Amino acid sequence: MKTSKRIIWLFILFTSICFNSNAQKSVVVSGTLPAVSDSNLFLQIDKNHMRRKMTSFNTILHDNTFGFKFDIERDYLIELVNPAFRFPLFVSPGDSIVMTFAEKPSPTMDLKGKGSLENNFLQVFYTSFKDEFNDTISEKLALSNTIDAFEAKLFSQKKKLNDFFKADPNYSRFSENLKTFISNEISFNYWKQLFSYPIVNANSSQQIMKVTPIPDLMLADFAKVKYNSENALISESYRMFLKYFITYETSKANGFNKFTDMSVSADRKSAVAKEKLSGEVLTYWLTKFVTDECERISPYMTNKIYESIKEFDKNKSYQQIVLDVCGAKMKESGKSPDAAKQTTKASESNSDGLDLTTLDGKPFSMSSLKGKVVYIDFWASWCGPCRGMMPFSKQLHDNLTEKEKKNIVFLYISIDANQDAWKKGITDMGMEGIQVISPGNWSSKVCKYYQINSIPRYMIMGKSGDIVDFNAKRPNDPALIDQLREFLVIIYPDSYRNESLS
Repeated sequence: MKTSKRIIWLFILFTSICFNSNAQKSVVVSGTLPAVSDSNLFLQIDKNHMRRKMTSFNTILHDNTFGFKFDIERDYLIELVNPAFRFPLFVSPGDSIVMTFAEKPSPTMDLKGKGSLENNFLQVFYTSFKDEFNDTISEKLALSNTIDAFEAKLFSQKKKLNDFFKADPNYSRFSENLKTFISNEISFNYWKQLFSYPIVNANSSQQIMKVTPIPDLMLADFAKVKYNSENALISESYRMFLKYFITYETSKANGFNKFTDMSVSADRKSAVAKEKLSGEVLTYWLTKFVTDECERISPYMTNKIYESIKEFDKNKSYQQIVLDVCGAKMKESGKSPDAAKQTTKASESNSDGLDLTTLDGKPFSMSSLKGKVVYIDFWASWCGPCRGMMPFSKQLHDNLTEKEKKNIVFLYISIDANQDAWKKGITDMGMEGIQVISPGNWSSKVCKYYQINSIPRYMIMGKSGDIVDFNAKRPNDPALIDQLREFLVIIYPDSYRNESLS
């Protein structure tokens, strides 16, 4: 009998837990709106932060009243939409917001219930500081100020926003979700504008071919920023920050030289994004980037980025957006979107399309080194400075531990037109590592693809098989070995984190 009662109580307890769990995921938004001519009211949730394929609910206003109930599992910015108005709300699981339109003393929306405190603050916050989040105003400031003056304005602006937020009389009562959201909005609004400064100025004229680096002192605090945050995707400031951050980091990897080819630029940006970002943040960035740029880049590159999205988009919430926006472009090369993977494999089997050949005449694919840290040396037998660096390259290799030598690869790519001269150069200098050639001197495919106009040139390929540094340090730079080891720790954290790499 006792066992039977115990089972019944456990069942009741389990049912209660399940009910409460579901209730906590539900959000209720109801209220009364001003009189409108169209009685249709939509509630939209932008779950992928793309403003496309939003989850939408519809109701008919009766006496200007409405009610919505829906389930969510994390914070979202939702919108109530009618042809006459659009009203945003910040909602968390379990919120229950009642809205009442008040015409006097001034037209406003009075909010009550769980979540109302946060949204009443947001109305005031964004109304008071709309200029601080205006990208057009920010760009004008960037173009009319030195970077020192610009950063000083940003710092002052950030302090003003934080002071206003924390001085609010209800600050201690705000939910932690709202505090995190506003903190992200303020912080990433600062970093977004700072990283945009060199990009905006470089793009202001076609005659400008170099991007001016941000002073290291201004980026000192950035090391503390957790910039790969799925929870921050709800913040528009964060999403815009990602755009400028990846653009700046790509420019940095390219020696702060501007790209002259959009498809090459797209390839480099997606490579840097895959090194810097992960999870939904990476999937979002790739999707946003390719849908914005697919009309300006090649069909092949669009397909290539789409394949990366398919690889990372575990929930398949972004793939269809790419097909909807870029599907026609992807087919221009005679390939259907689903055939892109086969095209990529075909390219890999053809030495990545670079016509690389080994010493014994076999085709070589750089993708075969995926998973390793690869230090790439572009050289030629007729290049005196290239030959002058070879002893330092050998010394660099010798300074690695045996374990490091298994995972740090030295790849030498010659652009010699004469293969006999290439092979003689290797023998004369006793060169070690992987030796391949892309013949043709400055007309070689690697020169065209990587936009190489001087040698020696050095690059580093990371774990994903993508170039992560397009202008790597020379072998005689003492800082190079530490940089290679840093990439090694990123790739093999379990093996290297707790042991000396020297």
